[in-house]
Amino acid sequence: MTGEDSVNRTLTNWTVGGTDLGVLFGDGPYYMAFGDTFASEGDFSAGWRSNTLAVIGSAACATPPAFSSMITDGTPDWAEEVLSSLKRNGEEMTVIPTGGFQVGDVLYMTFMSVRSWGGPGEWWCNYGGLARSTDQGRTWQKLDGVRWPGDAGFVQNAALKVGDFVYFWGIPAGRFGDVSLMRVPQERVEEYAAYEYFQGREPSGEPRYATGESALRSAAVLIPGPVGELSVVYNEYVEAYLLSYYCEGLYSCLLHASLEPEGPFDAPFDMTAGSGLFMIYGPFMHGDFVADGGRRIGFSLSQWLPTYNVRWLELELIRRED
Repeated sequence: MTGEDSVNRTLTNWTVGGTDLGVLFGDGPYYMAFGDTFASEGDFSAGWRSNTLAVIGSAACATPPAFSSMITDGTPDWAEEVLSSLKRNGEEMTVIPTGGFQVGDVLYMTFMSVRSWGGPGEWWCNYGGLARSTDQGRTWQKLDGVRWPGDAGFVQNAALKVGDFVYFWGIPAGRFGDVSLMRVPQERVEEYAAYEYFQGREPSGEPRYATGESALRSAAVLIPGPVGELSVVYNEYVEAYLLSYYCEGLYSCLLHASLEPEGPFDAPFDMTAGSGLFMIYGPFMHGDFVADGGRRIGFSLSQWLPTYNVRWLELELIRRED
């Protein structure tokens, strides 16, 4: 999807030679957020932007989504950074999108403020945050009042609207933490105190949520680590929630299914087996990017080397009873 050899020719069109992630969100038109972006595919310094954002007019599955535009600063061939960062190692090295959703006409993007990078799969964050846009993604405001501590389990958050709530499946900084869950009423997403953290189940089986700092710290583990770059959708074909992520220990991308947001999640399978790709990470899905009633799903996938760009893959699901 990205790079000069892609269908979107992002180097010529927006000076995006190399980038990663491809976080899909929005209700249509759709948006795809990228992480650290460079003017060259092989040079991790030229034209550095901490993040960029593409606009996609319609959902696709079997073919890579076509970008109708990328957010620019007025220069037609330059995709701008939409969430600013200090770019100072040890203070704030970069700001990376982790998820997104839409409530009414307002777009929201979850992100992490990365203090510094470590070894493979390791990085340290200042906080996990929330940003909003009220002008179709052209400008963004970081919400200072909605920040999760950098040493907690909600630094990287994948969001999904479920009923009247927005659910967030979260992990700590890096790729080795566990998955936990929080939720908030859609009309209160900008109120930090309104977020509820899943604590487990009552003896009756009902999910138990609580608010506050202690509840944040005691959130139940849904999926044990190592988990990195996660994404969640509801799939009509299997009538279940699908959670995808990169597993550092297996160097593969895994997919779990659950009938409820709180789990339990089935044993995972490798959603990239047989792809022939290596050094891959970040499988991001969207519930609209499907075909055959959800039997086939499309998802973005990043490759660190040799391309440092985002690919588009298609996966066919088979129900157990079939």
